[in-house]
Amino acid sequence: MLYIIFLAAGDSKRFGKNSKIFADLNDEPIFLHSLKTFLKLKEEKKIIVVAKPKDKIKIKNILNQNQISTEIITGGKTRQESVFKGFEWINNKIHKPHIKNHLIIHNAANPLVTLKEIQNCLKTAKKYECSAVGNKIHDTIRYTNRQQTSTLVRKNLYLMQTPQIIRFDIYKKAYEFAKKIGFEGTDDINLVENYLNEMKNKIQIKIIPASRQNFKITTKEDLKLANKILNKNSNYQKIGIGEDSHDFDKKGYLTLGGLILKNYFKLKANSDGDVMIHALCNALSSALGGKSLGSFADKLCLKEKITNSKKFLEPLLINLKKKKEKIQSLSFSLECEIPKIDEISDNLKKSIAKILKISKSKIGITATTGNKTTTLRGVKCSCIILITQN
Repeated sequence: MLYIIFLAAGDSKRFGKNSKIFADLNDEPIFLHSLKTFLKLKEEKKIIVVAKPKDKIKIKNILNQNQISTEIITGGKTRQESVFKGFEWINNKIHKPHIKNHLIIHNAANPLVTLKEIQNCLKTAKKYECSAVGNKIHDTIRYTNRQQTSTLVRKNLYLMQTPQIIRFDIYKKAYEFAKKIGFEGTDDINLVENYLNEMKNKIQIKIIPASRQNFKITTKEDLKLANKILNKNSNYQKIGIGEDSHDFDKKGYLTLGGLILKNYFKLKANSDGDVMIHALCNALSSALGGKSLGSFADKLCLKEKITNSKKFLEPLLINLKKKKEKIQSLSFSLECEIPKIDEISDNLKKSIAKILKISKSKIGITATTGNKTTTLRGVKCSCIILITQN
C-alpha cells in the first residue's frame, strides 16, 4: 500500500499574492499535473492532499471537475508541519501499517515529475527502504566564507526534488525522534538521516537522478519555463470533425450526451440515437485516422444488440490510449428546436466529461434553432475535436 502525502500548503511568498498551485500551466492548475501522474501508478494507493484552509474548497471543486477523489486536510505553518499533519492523519487511520507500506511525499509545486521517475524511485525504496529524486549538479559549485573559498566535488552533489519515498515504519521512528528533540529537517530524507545517524542505523538512502524537467516552481520565471517545456512537447496535434442527425420518434426517451431526457421523445435509430456521442465518435475516429461510426456501430447494434452509444466510444478511447494521445479540447454545435440546449449545456458537459474522463473546461457546446422546418423534426450535431500527445 502506498500513502501519498501531496503537499499543496506552501505560502508562495516568492511567487506572488495568490497560491501558485492554482496558476495556469498548459491550461491546468499547477497542482493537477503531478497529481494526475501519481494516479497512473498501478499500485494500491491513498492520496492525502495537504492544503491551506482557504484553498481546500477550491481544490475540492477542481478535483471533482476532473473526477478525482482524495482526502484533503489542513496543513501547517511550515513544510515539515504539513508533512507531519499528513503522516498523523494516515497513522491515526491505519494504526499498524505493514512493514511494506511506503510513504511518498511530493510537492505540488513539482508539476513535471514523470511516471518513470516515480516508478524508479519506488522500486529503489522497496529495495533500500528510503529513496528520493534529485537533479545532478553539472555546474561548478564553490563554497565561500569571509576567509577563503573552495570547490566542491560536484559528482557527489544533487539538488533534491520530490518524490521522496520512505518505508512507513522508518518514517514513523524518524518523526517521533524529531518531535522529541525538536528537529527541523530541510526535507524528508534529512529527517530520516537525523534519526539514522543518531541510532547508528545502517539503512541506506538512495538518490535517483531526476529528469531535468522535474524542478520546483518557486517564481513566475519558473512557471514560464515549465510552460515552454510543455508547449514544446505538445506541438503534435490532430483535428477531427464528426456529424450526425436523427429525426424524433414517437416513443421512448431522448438520449443526448449520455443524459436521458424524459421530457422528449427518443431519436429514431438502431441505437439510443445519441447524436452528440455519435458525432463525437466520428470526430475522434477521424482524428485517429479511422473509419466512420457506421463501419462498426451497425455491427454492435444489429448483431450484438448493443444500443448504448457510450459503448461505441470504448474501442476509440482504447486506441487513443495506445497511441499515447489525449483529448485537448472538444466543441459541439447542435441544431434543434427542442430541447433548449443552453438550459442543459452544463449538465451535458458534466456527462461528457465523465464519459471521457476529462475536465469539463475542455468542452464547449453551442446551439442554434436553424431552419425550423428541419429542426422541429429532430436534432443535428457537429463535433470538432483536438487531440495532442499525452
